Formats: sequence, C-alpha cells, structure tokens
Amino acid sequence: MKDVLGRAGVGRTFLDADDLRPGDHWLPRMKEAITDCDALITLLTPQFVNRPWMSAEWACFWAAEKTTYVLRLAVPRDAVFQPMQGSQDADLDSVASVVAFLDAVAEHGDENYELAERLVERVRRARTEQAAAQTRELMHRLVTSPNAVPESVIRSLIETGHVEDLLRLHERAREPAANLTPVRLRNVAALLQQSGVGSERLIPLVSSIGNSNYQRELVIAVLLGSEPAVARRAFADALFDLLTRTAKQRVVAAADDCGFELGDKWRGIPPFGE
Repeated sequence: MKDVLGRAGVGRTFLDADDLRPGDHWLPRMKEAITDCDALITLLTPQFVNRPWMSAEWACFWAAEKTTYVLRLAVPRDAVFQPMQGSQDADLDSVASVVAFLDAVAEHGDENYELAERLVERVRRARTEQAAAQTRELMHRLVTSPNAVPESVIRSLIETGHVEDLLRLHERAREPAANLTPVRLRNVAALLQQSGVGSERLIPLVSSIGNSNYQRELVIAVLLGSEPAVARRAFADALFDLLTRTAKQRVVAAADDCGFELGDKWRGIPPFGE
C-alpha cells in the first residue's frame, strides 16, 4: 500500500515497520506522526478490526479532526464501529472502490486504475498464499502436536476443502514426528462423518484407529445416520472383524434400538446385556 501511494503521487507516508528503528521510543514517534500528518489510512482485516489499538489510534485522528480513510479487507462495512463509518471507505476486493480511494488521496492520479488493478490482484494472491500457509500449519499441528488438538482445527480443514488429506491421515502415522493417536484419528473420523462424508470412504481411516471402543462408536454413529441401509450395513460389516465381542454386542443393541437390520455376519451376536 505504501508503494502504491507513492506511485499515485502521495509524497510522504509514515509506516511504523519502515520508519521506526530498533531502540526508538515508539510511542512519542507515533504521537509525532499523528500530529504532523494530514490523514490516516487504516487497513482493516478480520484479525485487526477488533483490536483495541486500532480504535485507540483511529480515535486520536478523529479527535484531532484529521482526514481518515478506511480500507477493508474481508471486513463488511457494518462490522466497522459506528464513528469510523464516517470515514471514506474502500473495499480492497473492488478495483472501482480502490480507484475512488486513490483519486481522493493522490494529487496526480493518472495511473490510478492500473495501480488499483495491481493492488487488488496482489491482495488476492496474498490471501491465497496466507490461506495455504495457514492450512499447512493446521495440518502440521494435527499430525504432530503433543497436546490435544481442538475440534476447531479439524473443522477448519474440512471447511477449507481438505477432506481427502484427512481421509488419508493414517498414512502419515509413521512419520518421525507424527503423534496420530487413536483418539485423534477417532475425532477426525467422527467429524468427517458428521460433515456428510460417505461411510465407505471412512473405512480405511476407521480401520486404522486400533481401538475397538472408538471403532464401535463410529459404527453406531453410521448406523444412526441417514445413508442408505446398504451403505450403513456395508460399513458395519467392514469393521466386524476389528471389534471385540463386547463392542459387537453394543453395536447389535444399538441396531435393535433403532430398528436397523444388520448383515449376516452379525447373526448369533446377542445384544449387550443379554
């Protein structure tokens, strides 16, 4: 943005990352910049919009009756707090919106359309790169973390289109740093099943869990699901040999409770408790 402003004809900008040196007393320098400048440009991202320093810095300009501009990146206008909504606003996903902003701040704006096109495209690339980096970080955490991995990590990977990577997660169990415990694989399989992934696709992952109780939980979850009966029956049959006798009895009891007819493999297995 600083480079684009310079190319558009803005003679001088202050950006803390460039204009504050190690060892500087940053607060006095920021106050000096606030006093000397003509306008403030605030870049609002989902990560920044609710941080207290954002509103505090912006309020300093507002109180000093300085011109303020708000550039939004993936932040809807109604998410901007009320006083800030009076600033000139631009959406960094819109070339026309960025052109209007550059026309407002630049004295020599002959190239503003080209600059806006390049900026919007660069923002899109940066967001794609950032999303890919975040996905790699989440997957690395899921595979290697020594601590419990929250469901939000798994849900995020599902929502961003990484179902196939999760279905093959058990294949990474032999990696040197892997910590793919049975409970972690169970949680992945359960959330995939809840998200609508077909039971047939879950068989290799569930088979690898290595814990009969967890596998039994997933078989029952599939039996209680909405897939065609033939698919649910095939899933139960595929896990039959991996379950302990008690786990099988619990599956039979759950099937009886919901009126589901299991396959021939299950004949002769009494419900749990009988």
